Formats: sequence, C-alpha cells, structure tokens
Amino acid sequence: MKPPRLWLTRIVIILGILAFIGILINTSVFVKLFPIVSEFDELPSWAEVSGSVVGCVLIVNLVFHVFALFLLTWQNKILQNLNLLKGVTYALGVVSIVLIFSNVALLSDIGNQYEAGLSTKGEWYGLAITHSFHVVFVLFSLFVIQQNARLLIGRESVDMPKHDLSCFLASLYSGVTSGLLGMIMILYLILSQFPERYYTQAIVVFTGVVILPVLFSSFVWVLQEKNFHLIKWFDEKQRVDAGNAAFISLCVSIPLLWALHFIAPFFLSGLIIAKSAVPFVTFLCLFLFSSTFISFSKNA
Repeated sequence: MKPPRLWLTRIVIILGILAFIGILINTSVFVKLFPIVSEFDELPSWAEVSGSVVGCVLIVNLVFHVFALFLLTWQNKILQNLNLLKGVTYALGVVSIVLIFSNVALLSDIGNQYEAGLSTKGEWYGLAITHSFHVVFVLFSLFVIQQNARLLIGRESVDMPKHDLSCFLASLYSGVTSGLLGMIMILYLILSQFPERYYTQAIVVFTGVVILPVLFSSFVWVLQEKNFHLIKWFDEKQRVDAGNAAFISLCVSIPLLWALHFIAPFFLSGLIIAKSAVPFVTFLCLFLFSSTFISFSKNA
C-alpha cells in the first residue's frame, strides 16, 4: 500500500485550520446572539448574514471531518502504530461528525423557540458542548496527522500484514473513550439535576452518540476479518487477554451494581436510579474491558 500523497495531507491541514478559525467565528457569533435571543430582543441587522456564515462554517467543518478521518485511517493502516492519542482522536472524530448534524437541529430549535417566545437556554448549552467537541477533534487530528506525515516521509510503499490490527485496536481505544465519556455524561445528568421528564430522551440520545465510535470501528474490523475463520481473528495471547479483561470487568461491575442498588436510593429518586444504573455500569464495563485488554496486550 502506498502512503498518502503530501498534497493530500496539506489540503487536510489547511481545511483543519479553516475549520478551527470558523469555530472561533461561530463561537463569537453565538456569544453576541445569546443575550439578545434570551431576552427576546429584536435581532440586529447582521444576524441574517451571520446565519449564512455559521452555515458555511458547519459545511467546512463537515468536509474537514470526513477528509481527516479518511486520512487518519490511511496513515494508521500503513504505520500500524495506533496508540491512545490516535484512538481517542478517532472516537472524538466519529462523535464530532454526528454532532455537526445536531448543530443544525439546535440552531433550528433556537430560531423556532425564539419566534414562539420560549426559552432557548438548553439549546445554547448544547451548542457550547458540541463546539467543544469540534475544537478538541480539530486540534488532536491536526497534531496526529502532522505526526504521522513525518513518520511517512521517504516511504514509497509498504507491505501490509495479513491481519491488519489497526481497526481492532481502534475499537479498543474507542471503547476506552466512549466508556469514559458515557460515565461522565451520566454523572453530569445526575449532578445537574436534569429534568426527569426529559431524562429518558437524554440518556437514549447521548448513549447513542457516545457508543457510535465503538460500533463503527467494530463493524469495520468485522468486515475486514470476515474472510477468515472466527478462531483466527485472535491469536492465543489475545484470547487469554480477552478472557482476563472480561473477568476483571465482571468482578468490578457486579459488586458496583449491587452497591448502587442499595446506596443510590438514599440520594436519588427511583426513576433516576432505574434509568441511570444500567447505562453507567455498561459504560464502566466497556471502559474496564477495553483499557485492561490494551494493558495486557502491551505486556508481551
């Protein structure tokens, strides 16, 4: 396999810089519009033009995400040196690209609720969170792409191994990232006293978004390995590592689930417990299994 051309790397880096500048522009627009919309004041004359600018920035951001994920995949398939930073970048990229579409929905809701005289505070907070994801992914991906490009200097072509582990490792690192993000998300919903009437929708939406990197990377890995017999997907050490990781996850998750069952009712309502305990333990298991598997695999 031939490494990506230098011109492609340069184009992606330029797109990343434009996306970062665009995010800063969008943020400044949101900061100026937030008090106006919150107080239901009349929109200034520049608001309509700024709406077009925000839309263009989202398009540039989407294009960058697609090209960056494509280039990262290409680079890492050749280098075969996926690590925690690269795995986190992958996971953030998948989540961030989904959140770009949620930005469109949030902006639409803000416009509709402003006209109807309804509060838009939650939507503005949503925009702040989604743009934070965009900023982190842009910075991480630019750093990783540049780092990979330096390692690929002078390489004309590379013989690929029979079993490409990049997608498998990506699923494990995505598990670490998604598990950690999921636990943080649920703790935030609990500590912020999120309205119970919206709790189910929030859990379903956030869980669906956060778990996407694991599902995507695992699906790609399965497609890659489908021509091999299932027993050959892992070598003997990997099977042992998977068993050890599963055992540790089981030993931690079951006592924790019972502890939540007895302790949580003293602090939380029954509805919150019922809707939070299983997702939280699921994300904990995902985090524990992925992180311990990676740890065992690095110990030859």
